[in-house]
Amino acid sequence: MSMGGWEEPWKSAEAALGRAEQLLMAPSTQACEATAVQLEAVEGALRAALSSSTAARPEPGQVQRLRGGLRRVTLLLDNAAAFRLGWARVLAAMVGGYTERGEPKPLQPPASIELEG
Repeated sequence: MSMGGWEEPWKSAEAALGRAEQLLMAPSTQACEATAVQLEAVEGALRAALSSSTAARPEPGQVQRLRGGLRRVTLLLDNAAAFRLGWARVLAAMVGGYTERGEPKPLQPPASIELEG
């Protein structure tokens, strides 16, 4: 049985993970960046829970919920990355054409960068 605010780090981690999952339902660049902030909050909460001598153990089922949430966030991030990489391949094909093997040429960064101050 938990007492007082001892269970707070576990609940904080679970809440931040839920926010990260919701952000990734529409994985814009801003959502992905905001997800990184939420995942850092998850890490901080879990570190606090594990390093505290007074922290309560997680509630029954809480570890499974955290694992499930991490699994879902991982899948959502993987899908967002695959989507963006797919568009990068389309852009590469449109800009650079195809190789002899029929694959899109990789995007080449500019050879020089011009800065204005």
